[in-house]
Amino acid sequence: MKKIVIMIACVMFLFLGVLGGSTLAASKMELSYGGTSSSSGTYAWCVAHAKAINDKTTKAHVTVMETGASIENMRLLKRRDVDYGLASIDVAVRAYTGVDEFKGAANPDARLLWLYITAPHTVFVTAESGVTSIYELDGKNFGSGLTGSATEALTTRLFKANNIKPKWFRGATAASRDATKNKQIIGYSKSGAPDSSVLDVAASTPIKVLPIPDEALKKAQEAYPGLFARAYVPANAYRGQTEAVPTFPVIMYDVASTNLPQDVAYEMCKAVYGSVDELVAAYRGAAFPNSLTSGPKVAVEFAEIPLHAGMVQYCREAGIDVPRKLIPPEYKD
Repeated sequence: MKKIVIMIACVMFLFLGVLGGSTLAASKMELSYGGTSSSSGTYAWCVAHAKAINDKTTKAHVTVMETGASIENMRLLKRRDVDYGLASIDVAVRAYTGVDEFKGAANPDARLLWLYITAPHTVFVTAESGVTSIYELDGKNFGSGLTGSATEALTTRLFKANNIKPKWFRGATAASRDATKNKQIIGYSKSGAPDSSVLDVAASTPIKVLPIPDEALKKAQEAYPGLFARAYVPANAYRGQTEAVPTFPVIMYDVASTNLPQDVAYEMCKAVYGSVDELVAAYRGAAFPNSLTSGPKVAVEFAEIPLHAGMVQYCREAGIDVPRKLIPPEYKD
């Protein structure tokens, strides 16, 4: 009889332990994250930051979704099909204000979390194409960048401002990579340098990174105020590219909405900024100038729409001054 009582007690203890663990897991808010193409080098960020949040918070569990990146993510966020996702600051601003591709579908509830990369664009062609400048891409088969991404939006605007009209190839990053290898197109535009898809092409086909001249950048800046800045593809990013190449950057945030509670977002911010070493190991771009390793101050400096209330809380605790215009009305001390 005594043995039976002990066995029952052990079973109950195990049951309660499992139940307690399940309750703890269930207490986490399940979040869907709008990422990018799994063939993009940026996908490593998506997976790594989600793991940091899942491992280091008690209130959030993130599942990464493969998407078309910035523009699609902001549309998914508006429809509440994702809880947060990556987006360039220019796309986030257009979505927030409801202009251009977001006309009639403004999302004033969009809120910025952390800035994770300021990424230079790689605009490249195969060496055998003989093309040496962006102006020579007129009439050529060239990839605009992942469909629906900030890369595509910025690339097509740059070329439009300079009256350069390639025969645009549209599609996923993997499709552009394969089309370049198969000689259907002569190259494509991709944010980040070095980028894994471009490195894949360069492993079997010599490439040339095309510079963006000052006059071309100036025309783009005049046509699209606030969207374009100067950046450089670092020297030796790709085989045979021994000098820095002038280009333009995309500034990437993770963007949520007011539906994400302040306390949950605050924990997420702590997890991300508390995992910098692990995140850089997984995604080198996080160490670029004015990127994640520069800390939350950079996220405040580049912000053009309100920060998430949880991000404001994190920044204030870190002693960072947050301008009034970036503090959302739902923020609570």
